[in-house]
Amino acid sequence: MLGSRVCRLPALLLLVALLAGCSEWRMARHNRAQDTAKLEALSDLATSKPLDQWVLSVDYSQPLPGYSALAGFPIGNGYVLAATGMSYPLGTLENLFGPTYEKGTAGYGQIVPALEVGGRVAHWATQETCWLEAPGVVRTVSRTASGLTLTIYDFPAPDAPALLRFLVVENPEDHPPVSGVALSHAFARAPNSFLNGEARFGGGAGGLRCGYLDSRTLTRDHPPLPFSPTAPGTSAARLIEQSRALICPLGGLAPGQRVSKLFYLVFTSTSDDGERTLETLRDPQGLNLSFRRWEDRAAATTRVQSDNARLAQFLDIGKYLCQVQQAAAGGFSPMDRYSYCWIRDSNGPVRYLLACGDYEAVRRYLDYQFRGYAQQGKVTNNLPLALKLPESAPEVDWTRAPVPGAEIASFMILQRYWYWRHTADTALIRQQWPMLRRCLLGQKVDARGTLPFFGDETYRFPGYELFAAGKPAPDWVHMLTRSLDAGMEYTVAARALAEMAPAAGHPEEVAEYRAAADRVQRATEQYFSQASGILAPALSDISEDKQQNPFAAINLSAWWLGYEGDPARMEENYRQTLRYLLKPSGTVMSTPQVGYYVTLQLGFLLHAASALRDPARAQMLEGLLNAAEASGGFAEMNQPNDRPSDGIWGHHRFRPWEGGINSEAVLFALTGLEVDLPNRALKLRPWLPPGTRSLTVSPLLAGRCRMKLELSATELKLTREQDPDGQPLNVTIALPVPTGAQTASLASGGEMHLTFPSISEAPYPEIPERTPFTWAPPAASRLHPVVLVTWDAQTVAEQRKQYGERMTVVDSKISWPVDYLRAFLFAGSSRRAETLVLDIASFAGAFKPREFWTTGAGKHLLDEFKTAGGKVVELKTGREPIPESYIPDI
Repeated sequence: MLGSRVCRLPALLLLVALLAGCSEWRMARHNRAQDTAKLEALSDLATSKPLDQWVLSVDYSQPLPGYSALAGFPIGNGYVLAATGMSYPLGTLENLFGPTYEKGTAGYGQIVPALEVGGRVAHWATQETCWLEAPGVVRTVSRTASGLTLTIYDFPAPDAPALLRFLVVENPEDHPPVSGVALSHAFARAPNSFLNGEARFGGGAGGLRCGYLDSRTLTRDHPPLPFSPTAPGTSAARLIEQSRALICPLGGLAPGQRVSKLFYLVFTSTSDDGERTLETLRDPQGLNLSFRRWEDRAAATTRVQSDNARLAQFLDIGKYLCQVQQAAAGGFSPMDRYSYCWIRDSNGPVRYLLACGDYEAVRRYLDYQFRGYAQQGKVTNNLPLALKLPESAPEVDWTRAPVPGAEIASFMILQRYWYWRHTADTALIRQQWPMLRRCLLGQKVDARGTLPFFGDETYRFPGYELFAAGKPAPDWVHMLTRSLDAGMEYTVAARALAEMAPAAGHPEEVAEYRAAADRVQRATEQYFSQASGILAPALSDISEDKQQNPFAAINLSAWWLGYEGDPARMEENYRQTLRYLLKPSGTVMSTPQVGYYVTLQLGFLLHAASALRDPARAQMLEGLLNAAEASGGFAEMNQPNDRPSDGIWGHHRFRPWEGGINSEAVLFALTGLEVDLPNRALKLRPWLPPGTRSLTVSPLLAGRCRMKLELSATELKLTREQDPDGQPLNVTIALPVPTGAQTASLASGGEMHLTFPSISEAPYPEIPERTPFTWAPPAASRLHPVVLVTWDAQTVAEQRKQYGERMTVVDSKISWPVDYLRAFLFAGSSRRAETLVLDIASFAGAFKPREFWTTGAGKHLLDEFKTAGGKVVELKTGREPIPESYIPDI
């Protein structure tokens, strides 16, 4: 190893070692000479304040927390993206994408920074990672026990396929001089080559060049990690095996001295070898632009200032996390360990960026999506992120184009409706109207007016993954039933088309869309249970069975979605759902028996609570913030302790779907913002959470109308700029005080000023203990001598020929408890049914393991039934349902 201290070497090896040491000294001298001049442009980074309420830290003298405690901090610019904060040591770069955001161009492994002193890797005593006020910049500070410090600033290059690390090494003033200091970046995956001082990865259409700008380097094999291998908790941590390191010698540091370098990651392609990008990095002006671009974008869109710094910082972070995951071509993507532009996952950035006034980002997404689907002639679950598309979409006969049968197709309509409400942009709606019409009329509405689950809904994962891992998920919703969620989405989408049709030039279609909405909305009444007060999240397609227990991600989504059912029933559904699912933490269980959850349901919860002005929304806001990663982002799935999941679906951090939904819910809770620009209307329902004294939202945007909202406990001021829109805006402000709602026409340059009794809320109300959920027994009209348990409509038809109306059907796709089936067979201790026909050979039942019938509760029930004189018939039809892991192609 170059530069190592070796005793009793033969003369030749000693000479080699001396020459190597001389070589390192010369490298350090060269590298120090290249230091200051070109990096002065980055000096502002050192003065940018940290967002100190969202910090990930580690103390290596304490047990290392597991993956659940780590957090994703993404850095990107639409061409290249990486994340830090998700591995030990902090500062490790991973999840590298480039020169586009599309999957397939990644695979470069992890890159681990370290500091060498005297040829040995220094051990960190502490580390912390956070965002800076300069948007798009992540700072990681690492300290040795003696105080030697490495500060890393990660940020993207401007409009180029490159990521940059500004590295500052500092020796404290009270520390003695140190010699042999060097920067190190070790690679978990071995580079293809080390050439001209760089580490290079290549292959296929893309590659990666890593190096220290204008510096001389050497390499070392298999360096150790920069913390003690015996540090507490290392045996349980996900440690990185390093293959080779690229070393930049810096020489000695006197007390109080610092030295800085720039490390680059330049992504290449067949048409770009990276040389032009490297030239731009040598331009101080270009380096300065890197983070100025993010600053300009942040200032042009909504920002919140408050004495509640945690809240204000969270909203800024949420906006960046949505923006950074938009590819240059326009598509959004859930970028941690995944790629592609997913329609449902784009709901988060679409909703939050519209609320923040970043209309151009949403328009680019909608345009890219439309041209992509026009090119392939159908609407699908997702699109690649780097399609080469013509400026004009090709002509498509949308009347015949395949579209998803539920959910996705409704979101295609709703995303454009949300955009139109904020911008009144009718040109986009007119252009895409034939596709939107097909997205409604092409869905699979059955004779009853119900719809299926699409099958890839995000909320499927906790239960399905738990069950696949052999863990219980006994009351989860099965995706082969009929969906309350899809019905609500269809209803809202149909009403959206009816509202947009005149603006799109199709007033003759309004009645058709309203009739479609009315039909499906009437069908959703079938989901309501008078006994429980809950909208059943799923219905059987072959029987009268319902999924009786609440399911948070469905039962709480209506208010976010904009579904307007019967107000009394909807509020009862909300109250009863919380009765069984709400935790003292202000978060909710997924179901009464499953504590793992998709984190977007926290946004649904807060949105509903804010719409209904539930006093418990204060705890729900706190619960949402506490359930975030230390970075302010959200994992796809959290554990029952409200931390990101590890082990069971321990994937997908800093998700824009969940983060966007949750950030918008927080902004909605604070402002009640509803924009209806086509009708020149704006509604506000401002709120100050307990302990928050003031709130300023600026700019508050409605199309080109720019406003500033200032709120204290006793005063509200809404000021409108002299904006390009120029037309009056009808503003309604509803306050939680006796003064109620006030409406005024706000002209460009105008102001609304209200004073009122204090709106500060009392301390949090107490959240009662959850009530255990009990399934209601079947209706008396369903109790017959023969009971058929099956998942299959064909089996029902076959058995009906034999048993006729003497038979009742129990759908095994509904995840009922054993007592529910028992109620068909027994009245108390007396047998009421004669025959039980079981179709369980290929499907044991929704979230029921085979052991349920062979050794578990199902077996005990069968034994009891037989002992009581009942007859059990087991069918073997040879038919199998769609596999549990199935996700539709479209």
